[in-house]
Amino acid sequence: MKSETDVQQRLEAACALAEASLEGAFGERRTNWMNRLEAEHDNFASLLQDLLEQGAAEPGLRLTSLLQELWFEAKYTAEGFDWLKRFLGLPAAQARTGLRASGLDLAGAYALNLGNYEEARRLKEEALGIFRECGKPVEIAYTLFHLGHLSGFVQGDYAAAREFYEQGLDLLREACYKEGITHGMANLGTAFAGLGAAAQAAPLIAESLRCYRERGSVYNLGLSLRRAAIVAAGLGQAEAALRLAAASDRQRSALGVSEPEVFSQAYACLLEPARRQLDEQSQSRLWAEGTMLSLDQAVDVALQVLSCPSIQAG
Repeated sequence: MKSETDVQQRLEAACALAEASLEGAFGERRTNWMNRLEAEHDNFASLLQDLLEQGAAEPGLRLTSLLQELWFEAKYTAEGFDWLKRFLGLPAAQARTGLRASGLDLAGAYALNLGNYEEARRLKEEALGIFRECGKPVEIAYTLFHLGHLSGFVQGDYAAAREFYEQGLDLLREACYKEGITHGMANLGTAFAGLGAAAQAAPLIAESLRCYRERGSVYNLGLSLRRAAIVAAGLGQAEAALRLAAASDRQRSALGVSEPEVFSQAYACLLEPARRQLDEQSQSRLWAEGTMLSLDQAVDVALQVLSCPSIQAG
């Protein structure tokens, strides 16, 4: 086992890199940041093992949390889940603190990605209880969002998802937390789309696109373009839906964004009404056209489609 001084020095360097990557991973240089994290993977693992052997729960949980974008990559998710569970199991990690709750919430996300849905819900509900005890409204809101993902994408219960998203969004509006409000609008819009209420979804998704564009969050723009696609499908705008879905797919692929298969299946199901309106040749043509759109062009198309939903839906 390494000396505590050696471990501390490596920990400081690792946390600095992980923190910078977590901030940069949602912008245009996501691929660069992810490559840097992957290049340091073995060093991270060695450091985490040393921290575990020292029983250093707090720094171990902090580093594993900062490395979340690495663990969300499919080939590393099981590993990240294992590290979190081992640190959460340490005696020093048993106090019901915000740090423990954050670890539980992230562990729940990894469990979801791995298809362990019951465990994901258990972990997230435990995290929610601790956050409530600690009086952390922003963290409560995000955990509610995550429970909404389980209800909507996994169970197909978009009514329950809507309730979770609305509760979280209300908390973030009270806290005036703009970034979280944007995520909340995007999530709530997805729930409305799942409920067949495209006209209600449209202004929420449109505003999320505007906010993500203003922040330069290309990662979230790529995700919300797909949300715009399923809303367009619900509005009867089949051609726009296919173009936007293709633009989203291209953007997410370029950034190396991975996601649980159950999420992909849910979105494919919500896009199906658009596909049913088009023959295979038209679908192929529209998909090719969508892949040619720049990110800004795709966002402009989405905003135009979402601008008058009640008219288009009629």
